[in-house]
Amino acid sequence: MSVCLLIICFHGTNAKSANNILKTGFKPWTYFADHLEDALKFGGNHVFEVCFKKDGLRSRGNNDWQFMNRKTIRPNKIVRYFVIKRTTKMENKKLEKEVFESKLQSKTEVIFGYKTD
Repeated sequence: MSVCLLIICFHGTNAKSANNILKTGFKPWTYFADHLEDALKFGGNHVFEVCFKKDGLRSRGNNDWQFMNRKTIRPNKIVRYFVIKRTTKMENKKLEKEVFESKLQSKTEVIFGYKTD
């Protein structure tokens, strides 16, 4: 017997879009992330946890931290909706960019099979 693994992925957005999602679900070609921090960084502080079948997910090129759905996702697939309120006290944009680019580089190494110094 084959077991289908279910996982939760995240989508961050704004308040207006969140209200529409609650009513009609997610439109095709909506981005989702494997990790909450990515959904917050690239989407918004209104966050949805959404249930997916793991074997049906495909990453977007080298960016295997995110993917897009191909079909409408109905509201009954929403596990949770919440709003995160955060106040940034300190920020190091240069270091943040360096970490992000190093993640992309490590993914490229795996895909193309080369290593850099």
